[in-house]
Amino acid sequence: MPRWTSCLCYIAPMAMIGFFEWLGKQKGLRNPVGEFARTALRDASFPREVASLDALLDYVRKMAKSSAQTVAVARNAYRDYERSVSPPPRT
Repeated sequence: MPRWTSCLCYIAPMAMIGFFEWLGKQKGLRNPVGEFARTALRDASFPREVASLDALLDYVRKMAKSSAQTVAVARNAYRDYERSVSPPPRT
């Protein structure tokens, strides 16, 4: 059930989860996002506080084994994250 504040703004239940925490929950997936999650969790230098897609992609492009495919998977993972934490459309 949605929660509403006194200003009638919708607060999504997962709104406070960060990308790294969300990514950790994807580690069991048997797809490219799951593999990316497992790699990120093993990488001690992976940014724990990712503020934007651009920040994530900057980091991924600097990774030693980065490729165009890795960048694409990172982009898809971040977009999945954004969809999962955004409020549903108002009706």
